Amino acid sequence: MHDPGDLRKVLVKAASETAALLRDSACDPRMVERIRGETTRADLIAEEYAVDLLKSMGLKARIIGEEGGVYGDGDLVVIIDPLDGSVNYLNCIPWASVSIAVAPKDASSFSEVLAGAVAPIFTGYTLSFEKGGGCYEGGSRIVEAYKPYKRMLAVYAEHPDALYSIARVVKSIGGFKVRSLGS
Repeated sequence: MHDPGDLRKVLVKAASETAALLRDSACDPRMVERIRGETTRADLIAEEYAVDLLKSMGLKARIIGEEGGVYGDGDLVVIIDPLDGSVNYLNCIPWASVSIAVAPKDASSFSEVLAGAVAPIFTGYTLSFEKGGGCYEGGSRIVEAYKPYKRMLAVYAEHPDALYSIARVVKSIGGFKVRSLGS
């Protein structure tokens, strides 16, 4: 299975179903439990679930999970961030997703990625792409790019002092609309 369209469909199913699992467990205090290092119960459950789904759909690949797991082997490599936005998810902030991409095992750049999917956990449709076949929102191919009215800057900062630096840059460049969580 190396057809980018077929791979995209597999990734969409795995990402969407893993997101649904996480949605069903959102705001459950048990999901916050640390398993090892920064890995929480939610991260580990999501990674194992996504890996099992990919294997059950017949994907023969080396699957590399963000939580440290390497599963299986094959002539494809799959990279999974099973809970992209863990801190948001664990604090009941509805801005998190499941992200998966696949490339040939010998790929040396992002341009060789064959397909990918990002499934929002709380809202919206899964976004996906297939090499040579375009981008999709849910099951619909995106045919016209959205042209924003204004430039927008979305940032992530772990330390409050970083916000001052970001504010100075935005002020010096000008013309940006600043958006934050919940807006």
